[in-house]
Amino acid sequence: MNNSYQKDTRSSYHLQMIQALRKDYQAAISQMEQDVAVGNAEAMFCLGDMHFDGIYAPLDYKRSIALWEHGASLGNKNCRRALIDCVNYGAGKDQDKSKALSMYQNMLHEDPSDYPTMARIGRLILNGWGTTQNESTGSRMLEDAWNCGFVKSASWLGAYYAEQSDKYRDILWNSKINERLDNPTEEDWRNLEKMNGYGELALKWFLQGADRGDARCLTQIGRAYNLGRYGLEKNDATAYSYFMQALEDDWALFFLVMAPEKGSLSDMEIQLFLETAKRVAGFGNSDLQYWLGQAYSTGIICAASLEESKHWLEMAITSKNWQAAEYLGNSYKFGWNVYPKDVKLAYQYYKIGAEADDLACLESLGDLLDDEYIGISPEESDQTIRLCRERTAAKGDKNSISRLATALMNGYRPFEEDKERAALLFEQIVDDNRFYDKGVELARIYIELGRTDKIERILTCLNHAFENYSGDNQSARWLQGSIETIYGTIYRDGFGVKRDLARAHDYFQSAKDKGYESAEKELAHFKKGLFGWKLV
Repeated sequence: MNNSYQKDTRSSYHLQMIQALRKDYQAAISQMEQDVAVGNAEAMFCLGDMHFDGIYAPLDYKRSIALWEHGASLGNKNCRRALIDCVNYGAGKDQDKSKALSMYQNMLHEDPSDYPTMARIGRLILNGWGTTQNESTGSRMLEDAWNCGFVKSASWLGAYYAEQSDKYRDILWNSKINERLDNPTEEDWRNLEKMNGYGELALKWFLQGADRGDARCLTQIGRAYNLGRYGLEKNDATAYSYFMQALEDDWALFFLVMAPEKGSLSDMEIQLFLETAKRVAGFGNSDLQYWLGQAYSTGIICAASLEESKHWLEMAITSKNWQAAEYLGNSYKFGWNVYPKDVKLAYQYYKIGAEADDLACLESLGDLLDDEYIGISPEESDQTIRLCRERTAAKGDKNSISRLATALMNGYRPFEEDKERAALLFEQIVDDNRFYDKGVELARIYIELGRTDKIERILTCLNHAFENYSGDNQSARWLQGSIETIYGTIYRDGFGVKRDLARAHDYFQSAKDKGYESAEKELAHFKKGLFGWKLV
């Protein structure tokens, strides 16, 4: 911990209320309401904060803003700053980070010792939110605010450094470093050094914030032990002990509710965090409603209960959490955990999310109607499938585009065959390495349509797919053989290229050697003559 750290920037009233909330939150809220009634501006700030966070009081941005506007009119700086936070986060007001930055800067100009405001400015600059990013300036402002008592600086600094560490970890992963561990490049070493350096800084700040009781920092240290990150050895028992200290953070509640096992937690601890999670979920936290629904479905951390699971998931749906609709649909479709198999109920829940234009529910609804009979007419079923497939593709989801293109290419129910449109759809995805195999389908379509003008595109797609069907296993060789057969067809027929029977024969022969049966039939039409290969 930095020895220059001074006393907490929060008011004595705020700190007193925090302690009171932990002992008896209902009595503490009642006290704040009474203090607000007699014009206590700091009580207005604290009560607004309770409704803004949704941990000890129902989530209600309108109530928060009303309280803070009243407090700000009485000259309370915390209320004024909180109103700017609403603009910064887009909570109850239109989000505008540039505007928020300007408003924060005006406050700091009025009082250069306003360290909570200094930290907010530093965070925006550090991340480049609403302004040009400057890591040096942003981090320095946050560190200055920390040294002068603003505890939350630690979680903001830690979050930034953790994000940077993750960024370089992803770069290393995407560069396929695992395939060249014996011979990493200089760039690999630089990225590894940055990943570790940022990870060390993240851990440093999370530890310092946790030492001062910051709930998000406690959660982040717990998560680091949970995953074995930043040089810490994976230890679930230690992770859960940190989460239990951070019950004022909804992330900690999530990790506890979704704990893979409960061996390291006592029954009393489980009861405590479940009661807390239910309270926060009841206040309107839709994510926590969804997580509780899953927990009661699986019975991993609490007694499995169909009634409890369905209660929380349906509450989440009411809160417009469409993941819950998909989860209920899946549970009834497959008969997962405590749920009986009931495809009609699965249809109802998928439909709720689909009507809200949720991608996952649209996909699942289309799949369900493809696989199951649920009692609606064939015409209605076909119309719904078409709507689902078209809508998910229109949303730009590449998996959905691929499925729609495949259906149009083959004329799968309920679509009519339309190879030209299928080609246009495949063109949207084949340059993505995840869909290189669809380049083969695109090549086949162009050949079938006689599009000799697309020969360069055809060869590019085939080359890309051939290179990605790597390996010497039977499946990879067979797939390479299928592509070589297409090459053979192109040169045999002179499709967009100069006809070359010798080259065509070599491709067919290579495909046959790889186990692709169709190539053998093509070879039967070749005969070696005095002047080279000819067709018979």
